[in-house]
Amino acid sequence: MEDSWPESLLDGIYSGMVLSEDPNLQFVPNGVLDELVYEDAVKRVLEKHRSRLKTDISTLARFVCSRAKRLFATLVFAEVEHLIDHFYEHEFEDEKLPVSLKVGTEKAIWKVEASLLKDKNKIIDAHPFNDQKSWTRRKVADFQNSYQWPFLCPVFVKDQFEYQFHERFRMPFLDEESRSYKDSMFSIVEEWRIHRDHIEIDESMNMSLDFEDHPRVAVKSLKKASWSDADFEDVVRAEVRNLEMLKNMNHSHLISAITYYKRGKKHYIMFPWAGQGSLSKLWEKDPPALDPRYLKWFFTQLCGLSEAIAKLHHQPDDTPFGSPQPNTERSLRHGDLKPENILCFENSAEPSDRKTHQCILKITDVGLSKPHDRVTQMRITGTRTMAGTIMYEPPEVEPDKDKPRSRRYDIWSMGCIYLEFLIWILYGAKGLTRFNQDLSVLGTTTRFYHIDEKTKTAQLNKDVQKWIDHIKQDPRCPENTALRRLLELIIEGLLVPNVHNPGVKRTRTLRPDAEFTTPSGLSITVRSATFRPEDTGIQSYGGRLAANDMYEEMKEILNDAISSEIEWMKWDAPTQQGPGLFGNQLDPSNIVKQGFRNREHSNATGIELFSSLTIYPSRSIPPILS
Repeated sequence: MEDSWPESLLDGIYSGMVLSEDPNLQFVPNGVLDELVYEDAVKRVLEKHRSRLKTDISTLARFVCSRAKRLFATLVFAEVEHLIDHFYEHEFEDEKLPVSLKVGTEKAIWKVEASLLKDKNKIIDAHPFNDQKSWTRRKVADFQNSYQWPFLCPVFVKDQFEYQFHERFRMPFLDEESRSYKDSMFSIVEEWRIHRDHIEIDESMNMSLDFEDHPRVAVKSLKKASWSDADFEDVVRAEVRNLEMLKNMNHSHLISAITYYKRGKKHYIMFPWAGQGSLSKLWEKDPPALDPRYLKWFFTQLCGLSEAIAKLHHQPDDTPFGSPQPNTERSLRHGDLKPENILCFENSAEPSDRKTHQCILKITDVGLSKPHDRVTQMRITGTRTMAGTIMYEPPEVEPDKDKPRSRRYDIWSMGCIYLEFLIWILYGAKGLTRFNQDLSVLGTTTRFYHIDEKTKTAQLNKDVQKWIDHIKQDPRCPENTALRRLLELIIEGLLVPNVHNPGVKRTRTLRPDAEFTTPSGLSITVRSATFRPEDTGIQSYGGRLAANDMYEEMKEILNDAISSEIEWMKWDAPTQQGPGLFGNQLDPSNIVKQGFRNREHSNATGIELFSSLTIYPSRSIPPILS
């Protein structure tokens, strides 16, 4: 038995190896290595070579188990385990792996470089590879190119964010190919399963696990695109700094990166995998039957998202505006908020029958947002991220898309998302699809606003206004319900074209038409949404809310509903459909105008006005048409 032990240890390495069929991917997990390499096992292995060893076997066993497990496993894998004696003599341990060997200035003298040494001098003077009897050129090449790599898979720990690896490092992934793949202009995102021995799990990240408890992760590889090398490095460093800031925020509704690593010259960022996809995917199915518990989840998620944006945007309240010594923390603007950038993570606290619909929503793709080092009313210098999805852009970007953007850009986008979410809650997946169809002209999605070219007036898109009017008339959403208060917040504080001073509150009446000048000098007249003052109970503002105010309003709605000061909704009211094609407040002249507009934008010819009404039936048909 003793004579066969080295072969048994080698068999243990092979049987515990992941992806053993592929020599370029195979690796031995940490747990397997710990099970195989312990002092008694090492002694039994070395006992066979006692006559060739200069050092006491017990001393070598302690050295291996305390400082050189990976090195010893590599030598066993190469079937030269007795050479551990030479490495011990040169104090060569795991920390010096992986090594790169090159022929030195003198013949048969190897120059050894350690790729992961922390000090700047990577040259290793003391090493055993110059023993030509033990280390032929072939053995040196095999050690360098093959044998060492299966035992060097990294372990990602909680208290370290950045890593740098040799280009040949194997990642501890369990599949030969990624399980899903998404390519974009600036990055590739792949889904992988990572071995549980090689990552410390932070429970706050809501990691999705496979059936063997191996975490699923999203690995984002950054593309250089058209940037120069220097610019690309600047972009990467900026993103890494932002991601570290987000990680330190530790907010439950902001995605937190697990790690950033550079492998060779390529850059990667690892995130938890969103097992339930994005918000847009959630909206593809109908919500469950509405009950107080579900609406509490709905408002809790909206409140959490609002708080997350406030965290991004604002410095602590104890830093006075205009202070000569402002707080050193930086604030961020997202710049590309959309349903696809809000991910759904499984809520482990919920029972299995509710996990799909009562997930935890987290904002992602924050890394490419650029930091704001000063709080100003409008960013005149500087902060330009890649353009967001057109549908969620606010009116102030219309004149000049290259001009700097305010952080309240994000507030408009949140208003769009909240309105869509509300429509989905009330009218289901089909209702939301119809809303998006209403916002499409000849197959092209339009924005939530419209600017008249002649008057330069920014208004809500007529189809958006149609849905708002319909929700106002929905018997489930009367005044003093949480759903109605949410609608009021959306149109009074979020979908407000005027980017005005967010700190000035006014009376409870709507602001009249006002003018403001864009950064390019274009004067735009702003008209408020059609929402009568007597219909609203919230305080109005001089312009679009700041993120802190949005969060405070959402928190007040949630708390009022939880404390039963207001109802979530009218439970005894019947379920409604969305508005008809032309809404519910029609007079004959409007019908004719809308009919001609619909006919003008249709691909078909000869559409009859009233036959089109049957496409989108409504339960609230005006008497004139009934």
